[in-house]
Amino acid sequence: MTLTCYIPILATFHAQSENQHVKFNVDVKVQNDPDRLFSLMHQIISAQPEWETNLAPRILLGLWHPRFLSFAKARLPYCRRSYIGNSPYIARKYFWEDCDAFSMAFAALTTADGQKLVIFRFRGIFIFVTHFCLQVQAGVQGIGQEVDGLDCK
Repeated sequence: MTLTCYIPILATFHAQSENQHVKFNVDVKVQNDPDRLFSLMHQIISAQPEWETNLAPRILLGLWHPRFLSFAKARLPYCRRSYIGNSPYIARKYFWEDCDAFSMAFAALTTADGQKLVIFRFRGIFIFVTHFCLQVQAGVQGIGQEVDGLDCK
């Protein structure tokens, strides 16, 4: 699904009163050019009606690599940020101060280091699983599932 077709669809969806509670978690892949991507996202987001109050606060940028942080903060300062990854160490070292949430692989949270992250969290902790559902009651706020085959040509 391309960014240029998806964000306007999302804005229309979010504008509907019955969807005001819905949040949008953007999984930013590392192969993207962060400056170009976040500049384009800002152009598309800011072109939507009432974007500052109705759309931007509900977008969470999921970042896999620390090099994306400075670009996200500069180009999309109104969007919340989350770390997506497998390493509690990287989460704490590079993302702890600048992210609102942490989306971690379930296996990473079962380690001693991962348990420290869950116990001492000051922000949201989410787990992600791929291609299967998992019920967890370990202090996490959400479970994500990756979906293949989305296209918007």
